[in-house]
Amino acid sequence: MTTTRRTDGGADLRQLVEECEAISRCEECGTHVVNLASHRCPSADTRRTNRETRQERAEGDERDDDDLVGIFPRSSGNSYAYHELSDGDVQCGCGNYAKADRLEIVSRVEAKDRGRCPCGNCERVERLRADGGD
Repeated sequence: MTTTRRTDGGADLRQLVEECEAISRCEECGTHVVNLASHRCPSADTRRTNRETRQERAEGDERDDDDLVGIFPRSSGNSYAYHELSDGDVQCGCGNYAKADRLEIVSRVEAKDRGRCPCGNCERVERLRADGGD
């Protein structure tokens, strides 16, 4: 990996970023990202949650409580979501970004009882599929 570094005092930071081979610009959202393949574009419905909003989201999830969902162990960080499964893996791809080495499969009601709420990325994938996007 080679980076270009300008030493003149008038160098613009944006220009330096544009010239750096370790950083690229997402073609979809325009965000500059380090080339680690872990970027997800921001979404209009991306939201920070607290215990109260997570509980509201879990209570509002009307899908079958007996369905199996995946959760990442909390010891791996602040994982508050449960994920819809597709062939035993999380359908949204969050497993690629989580700092967890295993996925625990539980019923939706058990995930809710553990204080988890629906994954926002899984919800977006389901909306796209319902709209014919997949």
